Amino acid sequence: MCVTWISACCRHLCSSIISVDGFMAVDIGSLDEHCKSFKWLDGIPCRRGAKTAPIVIAKFTRLEAEATMARNNKMEARAMIVDLLHRERVAKCSAEKARVSFSMGNARERKYQIALLMSWLAFVVLFIFSLGNREVGLRLMCLP
Repeated sequence: MCVTWISACCRHLCSSIISVDGFMAVDIGSLDEHCKSFKWLDGIPCRRGAKTAPIVIAKFTRLEAEATMARNNKMEARAMIVDLLHRERVAKCSAEKARVSFSMGNARERKYQIALLMSWLAFVVLFIFSLGNREVGLRLMCLP
């Protein structure tokens, strides 16, 4: 059985042939390369097609729902990836700040160690000079 439909993009008539099992076999000779979408002019052509059409429509509905769910999952995955990349950048920045702070703390600690060593060294040098000079000694203070 031949079913006629009109192209939605170029408004010319095309035809299709219904196969024995109720599925459509498109007549390739009537299609143009730019003709991708169409609108049916005829209804369901036969009883077998009427029995098969709800099954096909249910299958297409299920596939559309699965495609929508897959698209939503893909968008959620992309959002999660963007969020994780942002968190990774924040963690790297925080780690870099901690590393710089740690190295500055180590440098400051080294400076304090050197200053402490120099102060003890100055104290020891002054103590040695005071022992070497016998004129400087402990004096007893007597109150009158």
